[in-house]
Amino acid sequence: MRILRQISKAFRAWAGWMEKRGFYVTLAVCLAVVVGSALWARIPIEEEPQSLAVGEGPSFIQRFAEMMRTATPGPIVSPTPTPEPKWTRPVSGGILRAFSPDALIYQQTMDAWAAHSGVDLKVAAKEPILAPRDGKVAFVGQIARYGLTLEIELADGSLLRMMGLNAAYVNAGDSVREGETVAQAGGSNPSESLDAAHVHIEWIVDGKPADPSDKWK
Repeated sequence: MRILRQISKAFRAWAGWMEKRGFYVTLAVCLAVVVGSALWARIPIEEEPQSLAVGEGPSFIQRFAEMMRTATPGPIVSPTPTPEPKWTRPVSGGILRAFSPDALIYQQTMDAWAAHSGVDLKVAAKEPILAPRDGKVAFVGQIARYGLTLEIELADGSLLRMMGLNAAYVNAGDSVREGETVAQAGGSNPSESLDAAHVHIEWIVDGKPADPSDKWK
């Protein structure tokens, strides 16, 4: 009972105090709420990113296409062509008469102006003649106008024809290697017999004469 009396006494005292000062307490609480609300409103709140629903946003292909469109292209580097290997020079001498399939040149033996579909290379007596490239012997024999003639078919289908030979060391059907001795110089070439000793060489590509002079090493 004593405890209850003490509790009742304390409650009456608090009620009396609140009766005298309740207005100020209520006002203070309201001010605290207003100030707290204002401060809370000024604090930035980081929003969480919204998850994209399935099917929303750019696809991988669209993103890749956009990346390729905006990418800065690099320099285009062209591959360096591999130079074609030179052929073995068939004889040691220089050019006596150049390749001239269109412009006519004077032919002393025939005493006439004519085209020259091959290259004449100077030779020493009985000088060995080397195969300029690997190939297969297509023909060996006498031709009335050019004397002893040797033809070698190359791997690309073109034909090397050497005329005015003294001797041939290979036969039709033989395979020859580049640099191999295939003939001997010093023979007669009836169409050019008045010229200095030489070997007449023709290169036939797709049925047409071509200039082999820049092919030698």
